[in-house]
Order: sequence, then C-alpha cells, then structure tokens
Amino acid sequence: MTARVLAALGVLMILALAFFMGHEGKTPGSRGEQAANGGDFGFFAQDVRLTQTDDDGQALYRLDADRVEQDPGSGTVTARHLTLRYAAHDAQAWTVTARSARLPGGSSLLHLQDDVRITGLPGGSSVPARIETQGLDYDTRSQDLRTRDDIHVEWGRQRIDARGLSANLKQGQLTLESKVHARLVP
Repeated sequence: MTARVLAALGVLMILALAFFMGHEGKTPGSRGEQAANGGDFGFFAQDVRLTQTDDDGQALYRLDADRVEQDPGSGTVTARHLTLRYAAHDAQAWTVTARSARLPGGSSLLHLQDDVRITGLPGGSSVPARIETQGLDYDTRSQDLRTRDDIHVEWGRQRIDARGLSANLKQGQLTLESKVHARLVP
C-alpha cells in the first residue's frame, strides 16, 4: 500500500477508535459519557496511541494524543497534545507535534495549531532539523505541509526565519515563501 493510503487509513482508524470508546460505557464518568451540560461533543478517547504498519508489520507512523474528540454533526475530529511520528522505510523519520489539531469530516487536511514543531533528518543529512510555527496544514494524502505563518528553522548551526512554508515529508522538499532571514555558518 502507498503511504497516502495508509495515512488515510490511520485517520479512519482514529475515527473508529473514537466511536468505539464512545460506546464503551454509559455510566457517569465513563469514557463514553455525553456532556451533562447539554453540550454534545460526540465521542472521545483519552490517551490515544495508534500505530500504522505496512504489509511486513514495520511501523510507518505512530500517533499519540492526550484526547481525541469527534463532533457528531460535522464529523470533525479534534485532538489535544498530538504527536505524529512518521518513519516509513522508504523515507526519512520525522516527528510532528502540536498542542491542538483538527481534521474536518471527510477531509484529508489536518490543521495543526499552537506550538507546532517538526523535527527530523533531512534527506542525505546526519544533522537534525527543527521547524517551529504556530499553525500548519498537513495533507495526509499528499504528505504536503503548508503554512502562511511565521516559521523558524534550525538545522545544525544554520538558522532561518521566514513567513510561509510548503514542504513534502516523503520527498524531503522544503520551500520558504517570503521574508526569509538566514544566518548560515560554515
């Protein structure tokens, strides 16, 4: 299977897990309880860990979140304190973290917000890179990352600040959009 299909399956698995946890129990305080104040938040799961493997059982990515909720009306899934570790055997390993994330129902575009960090080894490098921003969109089908927010990139002793970024994790490509300021140290 392609990584795009597996990423989409991972999102579907999160939805299924949220649904299952929502029906797990109906007593007050259980994981499947509806909001007592009338604010129906749909289904939720706490301390979520999801690992997607390839046909050989090798981990492609692992998703951890403190809490995952689904809005029953729109199908939108939200997560708090999300960590996505992507490590397909044919690509570099990357970790994406954010304080919150939102995946609209029927969409492949995951909106990451608040203290978004991407860390990993760029292709052909032994020096890790870190990208920080406040908001980032991740397309689970194409594995494209995009933001129009300010970003900060550190790669070894190199420092780059810019506004806007587009990248593809699988292809290892990164483009800075505007207002690029760099400190490059030999």
